[in-house]
Amino acid sequence: MVNTPLAILWLFAWLFPVITEPPVPVSTETAEVDIVAEIHRDLGDDIDLALPVFAAAYQSVEKRGMEPTVLAIADMTQPSTAKRLYVIDLVRKELVLRSYVAHGQNTGELMAEHFSNKHGSHQTSLGLYRVGVEIV
Repeated sequence: MVNTPLAILWLFAWLFPVITEPPVPVSTETAEVDIVAEIHRDLGDDIDLALPVFAAAYQSVEKRGMEPTVLAIADMTQPSTAKRLYVIDLVRKELVLRSYVAHGQNTGELMAEHFSNKHGSHQTSLGLYRVGVEIV
């Protein structure tokens, strides 16, 4: 005598797809890169902010477990004569502000070349800065 549930499963087995290869796991790193690239693409070509610069800023924030709605990036790979400060609304995926930003007096002339977190160095500090709701 055949077990009824097993017989029903065997009868309807043709409905289920045959899986010949194990499913490929979705890498969270790949998914994150896709999200970063999508936001960057939605910002448009005229912002002049390189994808690697945007990706580094975005991933730095995510690595620290933060979920900001707005991201400000001072792109120190651009000369001081360029509008290299970008304020980006991550929710609406749009550029809010692009403006000039200076670097420290001992950082370099046209291009920022030297950086330091040492007090009194008069050099620009690299890194991530968390800004609250209100800047006083």
